[in-house]
Amino acid sequence: MKSGRIIGLCLDAEDGETMAESRKILSEAGVSYLNIVPFEGREEMLPNKVYPTTVFVDENGILFDDVVSGAAVELYPVTLDKLLKR
Repeated sequence: MKSGRIIGLCLDAEDGETMAESRKILSEAGVSYLNIVPFEGREEMLPNKVYPTTVFVDENGILFDDVVSGAAVELYPVTLDKLLKR
């Protein structure tokens, strides 16, 4: 059985002040999934030009080809179906 996990990346959390603001926003929105801050090499690993950008990674950590750019959450089920059929 395949499984998945949501992980957020707070790209604008760069220092103590912006990290605190990000935590506040996530808390107010009721976000309970893991969120991480930018890390060295992120641009090469997870390139994006539009915010938000959603990437899908398989259970082996391999980046799935389909990327959902913008707030197009209606594309999530289609992309997840493709990923689960791999």
